[in-house]
Amino acid sequence: MIKTVFFLTCATGTKAIINFDFSQVKNVNYNPIYLESIFLNLISNAIKYRSPDRVPKIFISSKQENEKTLLEFKDNGVGIDLKSHGHKLFGLNKVFHKHPEAKGIGLFITKAQILAMGGSITVESEVNVGSTFFVTLN
Repeated sequence: MIKTVFFLTCATGTKAIINFDFSQVKNVNYNPIYLESIFLNLISNAIKYRSPDRVPKIFISSKQENEKTLLEFKDNGVGIDLKSHGHKLFGLNKVFHKHPEAKGIGLFITKAQILAMGGSITVESEVNVGSTFFVTLN
C-alpha cells in the first residue's frame, strides 16, 4: 500500500509530495537516532536540491532481501553528475550544486552512520531527472 504525505517547507514555501511504501518491511532493528538522521538527511536533500521546473516528489520504500533491509529514496530533483562527482559524492565538505545551504556534511554523516552499523549506501542519478539512494541496513 502506497501512502502519501504532503510536506510544506516553511523556508521555501515549496510543497513536496512524499509517497512511501513500507508494506514489505514495517519494522527494523536499527539505531533509532541514526535511522532518523538518515531519513531526515535524504528527504531534506531531495527538497533542498529540487528542480525549479517541477513540484518535488519523493518516493521511499523498503524491502527485505537476504535477511537485510533495503531502503530506497527516489526524487525528481536536479540530480548529480556522477561521472564528474561520483568519486567524491560522500566526501566531507564536498558540494555539487550552488545552493546557499550546501555544506557537504549531510551525505558524509549519512554514509558514516550506515557504515558504522555494517550497512552500505549507493546512488543512481541523472542530471535534471533526479536521484535514487539505495540504503542497505545490516
